[in-house]
Amino acid sequence: MKIKTQIVIIAFVILFTAQHSLVFAQRERIQVGDLWETVDGLESPLGLQGLYLVWPGGGEQGASLYEGGFRTNSTGAKFRFMFKDYEYEVKDSLGNVLETRTIPFYHPGYALKTETQAYQPEIIKWMRTYRGPTTVITEDGVAHRNLVEKQSMYVIAYKKLIADEMVEYTEFFNDGFYVKTKYYAWANPYHDDYIIRVVEIFNLGNLDDDVFTQEMEPKDLKNLYFDFYVNNLSPNNKGEGYYSYDATGMWDNWHDYYGDNIGDSLRFMYAFDGDDPDIPGDDRGDPYPPQFYDDNSMNVNQLYHAGEFISAMYAGYGVLYIDASTSNRRDDPMQPFSYSYGDYTRAPGWREELRWLDIFNSGERSFRHPDYAQTVPIGQESCWMAFGPYDLPAYGKLRIAFVHAVNGPSISKCKEMGARYLNGDITKAEKDLFLDSGLDSLALTIGRAKWNWDNYLSKNRMMPNAPLPPTELIIQSKPKSIHLSWTLSESPDVAHYNVYRKAGNNLGDFERIAELAPTDTCYVDSLLNLGVAYYYYVTSATDGSENVDPTCYGAPLESGKFFNRSYHPAKAYREAVNTLSHVRVVPNPYNLIQAQSWPGETDRITFTNLTRKCIIRVFTVNGDLVKTLKKDNNSTYIHWTPMLTDDNLFIAPDIYIYHIEDLDSGDSATGKFVVVR
Repeated sequence: MKIKTQIVIIAFVILFTAQHSLVFAQRERIQVGDLWETVDGLESPLGLQGLYLVWPGGGEQGASLYEGGFRTNSTGAKFRFMFKDYEYEVKDSLGNVLETRTIPFYHPGYALKTETQAYQPEIIKWMRTYRGPTTVITEDGVAHRNLVEKQSMYVIAYKKLIADEMVEYTEFFNDGFYVKTKYYAWANPYHDDYIIRVVEIFNLGNLDDDVFTQEMEPKDLKNLYFDFYVNNLSPNNKGEGYYSYDATGMWDNWHDYYGDNIGDSLRFMYAFDGDDPDIPGDDRGDPYPPQFYDDNSMNVNQLYHAGEFISAMYAGYGVLYIDASTSNRRDDPMQPFSYSYGDYTRAPGWREELRWLDIFNSGERSFRHPDYAQTVPIGQESCWMAFGPYDLPAYGKLRIAFVHAVNGPSISKCKEMGARYLNGDITKAEKDLFLDSGLDSLALTIGRAKWNWDNYLSKNRMMPNAPLPPTELIIQSKPKSIHLSWTLSESPDVAHYNVYRKAGNNLGDFERIAELAPTDTCYVDSLLNLGVAYYYYVTSATDGSENVDPTCYGAPLESGKFFNRSYHPAKAYREAVNTLSHVRVVPNPYNLIQAQSWPGETDRITFTNLTRKCIIRVFTVNGDLVKTLKKDNNSTYIHWTPMLTDDNLFIAPDIYIYHIEDLDSGDSATGKFVVVR
């Protein structure tokens, strides 16, 4: 009896923790690979409201999706149900059937939780194969945890998961059926640009969030149609208008579908950037306007470079598998039966008859392709695939597998080719050929997802995957070096470890700086510029012998960078001196407009040749206190960045006096520096 009581208590604690973790989870992200899906809450039917595809992932420093490096490729993607010629019975108070009525177009609603409140979609599982903490210890001795781990601290770690990350949630509808959706993502470098979404519809008579109880006798549901609707499918939302020539551009994306011909191996709709006819010149790929880029800006690490193609990727959604019927588990190659695109007014929400006409094409098989001989259709950001009809009999189940994918040229390549096109080094035809390669990359990505589904995921097993990353990565700022240490990966097939580094920020491509033996647990990085901010991650890699993916057969597999990538900078430094006799301010004078700041920091003055423990006070020439800085560490530096006063105001051009006091010896030093504009 005592053992049973303990089991019940443990189960309650696990359930309580899971339920409370999901409150946090509903605003989290799928973020183990290069493709992230950012979730801002759940909505029906069968979809995520405010769901954003982000590629490449990792630009999460900003306060919103439009800051800090995010390149969003899709918003508002969701499924919507409709029954055609829906029949229901009218009964008297005794339950006798009086008549049967037909609703031409019927949209099912959520089952009621109370008389006035419906059930909402609820995340019931959020799992990863591994949660990899990273700690960065700066020269100040302050420890900073990996931001991703802070955001997902309640995610369950399960090493036998058949993907590197999985999110599951359910929805319950008032007709007695419920929908279970699972998202699967991988950190495998050849499979990290897609997410597979498996949807199962169960007609079991459930009306609450307990799938093991039956609240009603399920009824046969006929003529079920549903569409996968994307409010905004775009190669990059940032490229649409906000960064256009005059910051007033319209949506200028092409939308198309591949797979409507019998025998096509893939089925997916996609979007890519076109040439906005209202913007002077050729803006296909959304080259970053040079007038918005300032080579002399204080922020020398600007997010975009002059001419860089910021919308070079292709974004898409595809169908990997769909049951032919609830009794026929073969893939139905005739689904979806239609595809179209337009502005959001052509997807009229819950106005069912218009939806039947516009979205479901009156039930006719039809695929709308654009006329590329015309100018790009402005403002056509919405697109959809329609499926049906299906009969969902009592106790029946329907399964569908979708893929969400984005791919295209890397950011570094977009910078290089954009600069060449801006300078006239390549022709328009060569530029377009470069951008067109994104479709091949997207098709390759979706093909890999199909291979994964056909051979592994549909059989509930993990494909040959990268090893688990090294754990407990610690990055420490040291004199003239940065020290990295970690715990060995738990995977037995690690052939070597790779160390990656980037200066300034952790956006974009990192440089691999070391390949280490599978027994190594530390690395000292000494080829550094003192005072510069550096970011790192460490991966585990195989020798490739287990990689049977036909598109990259035998290539080594490497763990993902987001498991232990640092989100706080480490800086090598010189050790503190014994006296304040050689204090310097760098740069001096400081030019507010033309100063070349340190990479990743918009403005910065550095006081150097300092003792270990001191206090710095900055005054105007009139004696007004402007800023107080305190230092208590082994570094000889202290950085004033951003250059704000104690009143949180930007420093003004002027002559400033500093007074530095050593808090141990009482010695002091004074001097001046100049800020000009």
